[in-house]
Amino acid sequence: MTALRTRVLRFIWQLYPDRIRGYRFWRQLKRIAQARPRLFFIQIGANDGVVADPLRQFILKYRWRGILVEPLPAAFQALKRNYHGVEGLQFENSAIGKEAGEATLYYLKNSEQLVRWCGSIASFSKEHVLKHRWAVPGMEHLIEEVRVPTLSFPQLLEKYHVRQLDLVCIDVEGFDWEVMQQIPFDRWRPAAIMYEHVHLKDVEKAACERLLEGHGYTLARTSRDTLAVR
Repeated sequence: MTALRTRVLRFIWQLYPDRIRGYRFWRQLKRIAQARPRLFFIQIGANDGVVADPLRQFILKYRWRGILVEPLPAAFQALKRNYHGVEGLQFENSAIGKEAGEATLYYLKNSEQLVRWCGSIASFSKEHVLKHRWAVPGMEHLIEEVRVPTLSFPQLLEKYHVRQLDLVCIDVEGFDWEVMQQIPFDRWRPAAIMYEHVHLKDVEKAACERLLEGHGYTLARTSRDTLAVR
């Protein structure tokens, strides 16, 4: 019976490896949520707070407190609507950059041609947006640009007088390493850091892993994301 169970589990793993890893992510986040009832998080690239959002169920169920950062004006308004009435949340309509200022963000305008998840694509790099053209024929005609305010991660912490930081979630379409290296690990050691590695260059992916492992984190991965836990 044990041998049969092992073969079945191996077969399931081969068919759905990312789903199983994703479930492990969920279990680890659940353990953190249960151990830290007053958890405080920062989510960089929160989009509308619904589409493919890894934190929403935890925010609502465990009443997490935190800051949700989203630079696109339309997505930001949807984000606030989707968390209307939820206490303990603060909303920042900016992008995380190296310093306070402005930057050009490229995104896809709303269209019937868009697969739902494509509406969340936004990047400082137009070339990065175009990498998704396989999902949307004629994508180059749907790209628009907008000037958005920027601030650094330390400036974000200072602006909101952050005194506790348990979880950081980063999803910024290939700029995750730029955000990651701004986290002041000399002062803060979040219990968990989640980021999207799929769009990172190999050298950036390796740099993220070295940085986190050097600060005592254990890494778990799906094909798209990494969860670092202390």
